[in-house]
Amino acid sequence: MTIGIVSIMGVVFMYPIGAHALGISVTPSEINLTTRVYQPTYKTLVVKNPSAEAAVFDFFIDDFEDTIRVRPKNMILEAGEEKRIAIEMLPSREGIFTTDISIVARSLSSQSLRSGAGLKVPMTLTVKAQTQNRISWMWLVIVADAVLVGFFIFGVWLVWRRKQAVSR
Repeated sequence: MTIGIVSIMGVVFMYPIGAHALGISVTPSEINLTTRVYQPTYKTLVVKNPSAEAAVFDFFIDDFEDTIRVRPKNMILEAGEEKRIAIEMLPSREGIFTTDISIVARSLSSQSLRSGAGLKVPMTLTVKAQTQNRISWMWLVIVADAVLVGFFIFGVWLVWRRKQAVSR
């Protein structure tokens, strides 16, 4: 009889009571990008809610918030719904920057017994120095502006000379 009671109590206490967790699915699972200093770069992530209830998803950059931004910062996803988030990068110096994009899912209801979920997407941003082409284009623009100013001054001088010739 004691064995029977212990067995029944074991089944009751070992039976899962219904602990469920929210889910997160993200594509791609990691980001590796190469860019140049002051060259804006963009990447999108597809975030999906695979759980059976709606949830609020929050997005954070662990490091380099001045260089990397996530848009939007949070969103609501219904069960099975997926949306895109934009990752914007504008590096101001060269180097290799490694960080994570943290995604946290939490229940819409404060009375929900479901636990939240979290996920980190590793990100590596390799930033190279600017090319010399930008400087050569800058000089081309300066020379073209100087030529246009010269033509303008020459045109004004021609008009002035004609007025002088007419008034004599």
